[in-house]
Amino acid sequence: ARSAAFALVHRGITRGQLIIVDSEGKHVFGEEASECRVNLTVLDNAMWGQIFLSHDLGFAEAYMQGNLEVPDLKATLNARLFLDNRAGLTFMASSLNFLFELASSTLSNTIFRQNLVMARKSAELSYDISNVFMKCFLSKEMMYSAALWGDAEHGPRGDLNHGPTEGDLERAQDRKIQHFLKNARLVPGDRVLEIGSGWGAMAIAAGRMGCTVDSITLSKEQKKEADERIAAAGLSEFVRVHLCDYREMPPSFEHAFDACVSCEMLEVSVCACRGAYFEAIDWALKPDKATVVISVSTQPEDRYSEHQ
Repeated sequence: ARSAAFALVHRGITRGQLIIVDSEGKHVFGEEASECRVNLTVLDNAMWGQIFLSHDLGFAEAYMQGNLEVPDLKATLNARLFLDNRAGLTFMASSLNFLFELASSTLSNTIFRQNLVMARKSAELSYDISNVFMKCFLSKEMMYSAALWGDAEHGPRGDLNHGPTEGDLERAQDRKIQHFLKNARLVPGDRVLEIGSGWGAMAIAAGRMGCTVDSITLSKEQKKEADERIAAAGLSEFVRVHLCDYREMPPSFEHAFDACVSCEMLEVSVCACRGAYFEAIDWALKPDKATVVISVSTQPEDRYSEHQ
């Protein structure tokens, strides 16, 4: 595994410099005179097997288990070494890892495709861990999706380049919510369908605009927290959270909504189910003058196939 990793790094790094120190000495890869330099010390040779099997995830696990050491993890991850050499380092994935990913993708889209049972199980494993745990790292309104960073926060890299400022994540998340609702062209009295409730922040914001909101989720913990927040905001009469799959919406939802919003929910649905996702939205929206706003996490074009 070590020899294979060295060979791949030797070919893959053409810009910047990576210095690896292990039991056999110091090994330098890339440009000799470079301002972009990353130092890595191998503390346990088990690291090589982890990287060989799981490449980037294996690197993260090796770091957490103390099998490698870097002087400054944030600086290491922030360095342009990995970005500038992304095309070459894409091939860090071993053939064995490729087979694991291929098997996982095949099983996800066939035997274990996201039927109703598997979708609920996925929600339980992802979001029903603990609301207390989620509050440890999410912003106050508990948005799990990407924020919309602005000049006030010095952009998406503001905390790295300038340091964090009080309330920066909350401002960026609120900006995202307002951007979402503005593009949905909502007016007081509109009925809104939200697919993927999160912990209620988007639904509450729409409710405060004078809209009636029906939000759906598969997470019992999310519904519990969202219901409490909706009640605290005095919006229980206007905002309702339903524990159901988008493929099982009640008959009363048919052509009942002026708008649908769905924030970073589509990517958790495997390819085979995405047609049903859009069909469900079309079924729920009014036939005339309805709007849909969807945001989705994306993958680089060169990784598209392996995520299908």
